[in-house]
Formats: sequence, structure tokens, C-alpha cells
Amino acid sequence: MTTTNGPALAGTASAVSAKVGAASVADPREPSEGWAYLVYALILCGFAVICYFQVHGVVLRVLRAAEHHPGTRPFLYPSLLWLGMGLLLLALRTVLWMAYRPRGAADPATAPLLSVIIPAYNEGAMVLEAIESVVRAEYPRENLEILVVDDGSTDDAWSFICRAARTYPDLVTPFRHACNRGIFATLSTTPALVSYSSSELITPRWSFVP
Repeated sequence: MTTTNGPALAGTASAVSAKVGAASVADPREPSEGWAYLVYALILCGFAVICYFQVHGVVLRVLRAAEHHPGTRPFLYPSLLWLGMGLLLLALRTVLWMAYRPRGAADPATAPLLSVIIPAYNEGAMVLEAIESVVRAEYPRENLEILVVDDGSTDDAWSFICRAARTYPDLVTPFRHACNRGIFATLSTTPALVSYSSSELITPRWSFVP
């Protein structure tokens, strides 16, 4: 059986937000497909130029030096092998980068349940801005919850957390520590999510140790 403290997403009290939109809506800041292919072509051309000059400017000279100075072969040949491995690794990384495609935005109709955990310590009014940034996120409200934990703040952060809880009672759930306990203890304050296999059974007196 596995346990995790708090579902889904944790962030600090500075600008925590989640945004989910329809996958069909294109981001105007994203480059066009033609521009992307042009960049790929330029990268491949640059890589070909690098390989050409490496072969003609380095490899051939090293091979000629090895022919005229046989004693240097034990040192020159491993250098060529190292150069070839470097070029191969660069080519592999380039291909992987070109093949990478970011995951599209989730469809609001199928968006999963999302919990945003916001730990705060002496953040003042900033914690309210962080909470409201999550509230304004384009995410289905019925699938969103915001858990805000005041980690023993000595300023007025708790009053702003309570104000947010009163303004958004269906979204914001406040928690408070009597003293500062640190980020890990703060995240452990929120309800735990327990998952286990369907082939396992929980006894009536089971215990959870965080």
C-alpha cells in the first residue's frame, strides 16, 4: 500500500496557479509549424557543417599524424573515438529535442480532480494574491480545491487566509499551525491520499504513519 501526503500539486505562496483550456485552442505565442520546420532545418544544417569540419579539420589530420608517428596511435585513436561519441550524443539529443511534443491542455470536460496546496509563512497580503491567482485559473471549479496552510505566521497572513476562505468557501480550506514547523510538516497537515491495490484488504484497526 502506498500513501502520499496531499493530492496532486503543491506550491509556495508566491504566484501559484493552474490553467487548463480546450486542447483545440491554439496559443498565439506558439510558433507556427512552418517556422518550427525551418528551425529544425537550420539546426540540421549547422550540425552537418560541424561534422564536416570535424572530419576534414580534425579526423583526417589525426589519421595522417598517426601514419607518420606510429607511437602516437595509442593516444590518437581513443581521442577519435571520444570525438565520435560526442558527435553521436549531440545528434541523439538533437533528434530527441526535435521529436519532443509537449502534452496538450486538458479538456475542461474531462479535467481531473485537482488539489492546490499553498503553504504560507509571514507572507502577509501576498498569500491572498496567490489564492486568488488559483481561483482565477481556467479550471473547472467543481474539480478544484485549494488547501492553504499557515505555518505559524507572526504577521497578518492568517487574516488574509481567513478572508479568502470566507470569500471562496466552496474552494478554500484553511489550516493553521500554532508555531512554525517547516515546509514538510506544513504539507503533511493536509489530508492524506491513500491508494492501494484492489487485491489488498485494510484491517479495521489499520494505522497510518506519515
